[in-house]
Amino acid sequence: MKQSLFTLLITLLLLSGLASCGSSRSSSRRTAVAAPAQEVQLTADEQRRFEYYFIEALRLKQHEEYDAALDMFRHCLAIDPTSAVVLYELASYYILLGQPDRAGQAFEQAVSLSPDNYWYKQTLAAFYQRIGRTDQAIATYEDMTRQFPKRSEPLLTLASLYDSNKDYVNEIATLDRIEVKEGKSEMLSMQKFRIYLQLERTEEAFREIEGLIREYPNDSRYKLVLAGACLDNDRAEDARQVLDGVLSEEPDNAQAQLLMATYYQRGGNDSLYNVCLNEALLNAKLDTKMRVQLMRQLILEDEQRPGGGDTTRILSLFARVLPLEQERSDLPMLYAGYLVTKNMPEARITEALEDILRIEPDNRAARYQLLGYAARTNDYARIVRICEPAIIYNPDVLDFYYFLGISY
Repeated sequence: MKQSLFTLLITLLLLSGLASCGSSRSSSRRTAVAAPAQEVQLTADEQRRFEYYFIEALRLKQHEEYDAALDMFRHCLAIDPTSAVVLYELASYYILLGQPDRAGQAFEQAVSLSPDNYWYKQTLAAFYQRIGRTDQAIATYEDMTRQFPKRSEPLLTLASLYDSNKDYVNEIATLDRIEVKEGKSEMLSMQKFRIYLQLERTEEAFREIEGLIREYPNDSRYKLVLAGACLDNDRAEDARQVLDGVLSEEPDNAQAQLLMATYYQRGGNDSLYNVCLNEALLNAKLDTKMRVQLMRQLILEDEQRPGGGDTTRILSLFARVLPLEQERSDLPMLYAGYLVTKNMPEARITEALEDILRIEPDNRAARYQLLGYAARTNDYARIVRICEPAIIYNPDVLDFYYFLGISY
């Protein structure tokens, strides 16, 4: 309670300050909204009533009595229709009430009446952004970069807005402004690299990534980004040179192995392509999602071969990579699905599904499929073995209770 009273006292002092400094507001400052109305000069009695209603509104708001607080703020506005702080508070209420037009008008008036308030203007720009008035949001943020040159936040938001609008020329210009203000950084260089590629300004893109390589010579990530960009821009031998350097220092770098596989594939060397791809697949450092994606790619390529592909080769690959994935079920699920599509014996599919449940006992799809096999042969003992753990791991699935009940 003491803290609340202290907060109200501070607010009262701030209000007195706002009232005293209002006469110095400039109507000539360039803003994204109309010029402010002439300030109301309150009598001593009006000032006291205004402060009372405002503090009461804050108290009610703190206690989540929003309707009553809204009435108090409206009393304040009736006394002083040029109070920026009241308009700002009312705008927030209009948003909650689903009245964006009134909210926007109130925010704009608050900014107009207090043009030097950074947070009012930032809230207005964010409001424009939220309701899809992107051009006005950009204009407001651009205005803020001039009015508050020491702040970097408006520039960062501008870069994001230009990116969303696919206005890459202005995004690059904004990133350059950030770089002048804050100096070069990894994040800025990577973003500029990406945008230069979008603009097909490849030489500038390469300069950005080469700058990161010089700054971080022991970080292979940037070398791999450069190699990938070279592969995508008809500079295959440059890519090969970079990849050779990375693999000489890090022979087990899975990303480098994959890029080298791409190099051989595009050069039509299927033998070395498969060698590099297999090395990457069997690399314990390869990310699970990438390993699953690669296996899917290999299965698809195999299916597109004349005669339906080489099932034995794919199964052999599965046998080698499955031991690397003992903590996630993604690859075992892909394996089980492949067995089903190839009409493999039920016993082999069952073994794969049980492996999935050992890794992920709440995997509903695998348990359902096992239940289907057991129900088809009226193997009640097996149904019980499948369903008893299911009511622990999938307690919301009524089917398991039903089959368990009829199997006892």
